[in-house]
Amino acid sequence: MIFIQKQLNHIHNQIHIAAHNVNRNPQNIQLIAVTKNQSINTIKKSIFYGQRNFGENYVQEALKKICWFRTHIPDKISWHFIGSIQSNKIRIIAENFDWCHTISNEKSIYHLNKHRPKKLSQLNTLIQINISGNHNKSGIITIEQMLKLATTIYQCSKLKLRGIMSMSIPKSEFKQQMIQFKKVYTFFKRLQNICPHVDTLSLGMSNDILPAIYSGSNLLRIGTSIFETKSNKHDNT
Repeated sequence: MIFIQKQLNHIHNQIHIAAHNVNRNPQNIQLIAVTKNQSINTIKKSIFYGQRNFGENYVQEALKKICWFRTHIPDKISWHFIGSIQSNKIRIIAENFDWCHTISNEKSIYHLNKHRPKKLSQLNTLIQINISGNHNKSGIITIEQMLKLATTIYQCSKLKLRGIMSMSIPKSEFKQQMIQFKKVYTFFKRLQNICPHVDTLSLGMSNDILPAIYSGSNLLRIGTSIFETKSNKHDNT
């Protein structure tokens, strides 16, 4: 069994155990493999072992991979943009990704809608929640801000609001992560009350899988635990 296969199996086992601990169906929890800095060959291996959702942080790096797989791999693959949205990269995001996880302002919404090709399906979008309260960090801070962005997305015919995304504060302990994620969950339920079709809560990376699942996440973003060995781990995806 090669490393990637072993790690994917391990993560899916973690998902099953955590889901059953809180009486959730593990089949309702999806895994995004974060493939920033990973080669096309590495992604091919993960596809061979059943992975179909991939997350990328850097637009130019992602574009090369997306174009290659469109040409060479006929399987249906979903590409998720999970990095910071830069205005000069919005067109590429709109034209090539299936999901955008980091919506935090109206300007990005309007430009993503403007540049989304009509021939493509609606771009799935998540509003990013900043639970740190630090205004220098990406994401919105209040429920009111979230609802305002949700209204704006509803007005854009080429975008589809799917839910929200957030990250725990770096180096948080389990109890702190639970508190942070429960706060995000209140945002999610409030959004669902207004927008019943919203179905996606994206929480959880390699260092906080359990609190994410315990707090209702159904979309995990995992990179380090899939692709990095102990000798070269360097991030918290």
